[in-house]
Amino acid sequence: MPGAAHTLLPCPPSSPLSRRRTTSAAWWTIPSPGSPPAALSAAARPSVVIASCRHLDLLRRAVASLEAQCAELDAELVIVRAGEPADVALLRHEMPDAVIVEAAPHSGIPRLRGLGLAAAHGDPVLLTEDHCVAGPGWVAALVDAIRGGVE
Repeated sequence: MPGAAHTLLPCPPSSPLSRRRTTSAAWWTIPSPGSPPAALSAAARPSVVIASCRHLDLLRRAVASLEAQCAELDAELVIVRAGEPADVALLRHEMPDAVIVEAAPHSGIPRLRGLGLAAAHGDPVLLTEDHCVAGPGWVAALVDAIRGGVE
């Protein structure tokens, strides 16, 4: 639960943060005024989380736009899929290098993001959705900005 020195938020704001994992949810901690923010390691492996609850073809397009970018940065790709177990099995077969997290059917985007944040091991963690196609350099630009302290 919240400590005296930090404020807990259920979603990631764009500021220098350190993540604390709990058993039921992923939370972000913001250092109190006057305390230095935790620095992001330039050597840390980033993660990209895709929240997916729409048609699989949209997800495939989103993944295709991110695969080369993630490979270039050795970024972890986490896909959180709300849908039928058969969909998840198919994704595991089609995308063996991605971390596939199964969510209950009809789970909303906030729940999918939370599950993705809990499953991700990278720093920083970038969030997107299955209907979004990343432009060239999207992952590197965000990672560079976050590591450079841009808010």
